Amino acid sequence: MEILIISGFLGAGKTTFIQNMASALGRQFVILENEFSDIGIDGDLLKKSKSEIEPAALDITEISNGCICCSSNVDFGSTVVTISNTIDPDYLVVEPSGVAFPTNILNSLEKVLYERIGVLDPITIIDGEHYNSARSNFSEYFNDQIDNAKHIVVSKSESFNESDFLEIKNNLDIDSTIDFPLKHYSKFTTEEWNNLFTKSGKKVIKKELEIESRMENIAFSPFKPLNLDELIYILEELNTGKYGYIYRSKGFFENKGFWYRFDYVDSQYIIGESEEMETGKAVVIGIGLDKKALKKLLSKKRATIKL
Repeated sequence: MEILIISGFLGAGKTTFIQNMASALGRQFVILENEFSDIGIDGDLLKKSKSEIEPAALDITEISNGCICCSSNVDFGSTVVTISNTIDPDYLVVEPSGVAFPTNILNSLEKVLYERIGVLDPITIIDGEHYNSARSNFSEYFNDQIDNAKHIVVSKSESFNESDFLEIKNNLDIDSTIDFPLKHYSKFTTEEWNNLFTKSGKKVIKKELEIESRMENIAFSPFKPLNLDELIYILEELNTGKYGYIYRSKGFFENKGFWYRFDYVDSQYIIGESEEMETGKAVVIGIGLDKKALKKLLSKKRATIKL
């Protein structure tokens, strides 16, 4: 079993990238999904996409009781060994929380590696629209994710030309030895997807990072705005700063028989259609959250709130 770590800061688009990768390749994947909050959003989306992926060899395991990059999280190592001993897939794709440190994840994996378990070169997804904000405000996460990457893929870049990609590469001072495709992954050929599955050798394990996370989250389930206008009002309220510095919010909900998905990243948001889910869910992530005020903001939506 080969382990492929796909990291990226909050809202970079890791889950969408994994969905596209699984659809493009005929490989057997197990996905280990780590949410920062205690309810799963991305795991639900991956499970819904499973039936659309051929071949249907896609299993999803979730760890939501803390970041897998924390040394105190013993579930991560034991889960990896259990997956290897029971399912034994060709590939285990690890999608860490957006506020994870790949250095610590690689250190943790060193403890469980043996002849049947290896680690491929890590991939980092960066948000082509918001990477400067992530780098400026959350450099401890962003830089570690960049420093550990052997492949860096720019998301939200469908309309970019080659010079746009080169500008980002130069701004980030990406080493020439790092694979940095100058196109959006929707334009990857099968060969280019396969080229992401490289193994250059033993990683140089660095000292574990002990930075205390500044991030907080509040989760809502079930989440049921009365209508789309009400959702827009909530998202606009998140922009006011009254509830703390909110960098990320995401979720899905049902209204009048239709399901919708929303993504909020660094004051910008999009709302689109969603597959039918079991129940509506929402997560708000940021720094210095006023959870009482957020609870009041969402209370009219008849949501059961986890603090």
